[in-house]
Amino acid sequence: MKTGVIVGGTGAQGAAVVRHLSSTGTYHLNVLTRNVNSPHAQELAHLANVTLIQSKPSGYDEKSFLQAATNADFAFINTDGFSIGSVAETYWGIRFYELARRAGVKHYLYSSLDKLGELTQYREEFDVGHFAGKARVVG
Repeated sequence: MKTGVIVGGTGAQGAAVVRHLSSTGTYHLNVLTRNVNSPHAQELAHLANVTLIQSKPSGYDEKSFLQAATNADFAFINTDGFSIGSVAETYWGIRFYELARRAGVKHYLYSSLDKLGELTQYREEFDVGHFAGKARVVG
C-alpha cells in the first residue's frame, strides 16, 4: 500500500481527494488537520486507511508534517490562503516542498492557481491574494 501525506485534506478540494484515494484501497493517507475533532476531520476519520494527524492551530507545522511525510510516496498540498494570507501561503508552499524532500517524499503535488500578475501588470485593483500566493510558489 502506498502512503500519502495530505495538507488541506479537510477542505473542499482536499476532502474530495482524500475520499477518492481512500475508496481505491491503494493508499494509506496521513491527513494533517488543525482540529482532529472537527466535523470535517471526523468525516474523514471514518474512511478506510485514513489517519488524522493533529497539527498546530495554524495548520502548518514542520514537526507534524515531517512525521507524517517520512518516506511517503506522495504529498498533496493545498494551502489555505483565505486563512493565512498570500505571504504565508507563499512561504508554506515552498517550505512544504523543502520538508517533503527532506522526508524522502517521492512525488510532490501542489495545488496552485493561474499566475495573473503579469497579465494585469501587477495592478492592485486586479490583485487576488489567494491566486497570487499559490501562483508564486510554482513560479
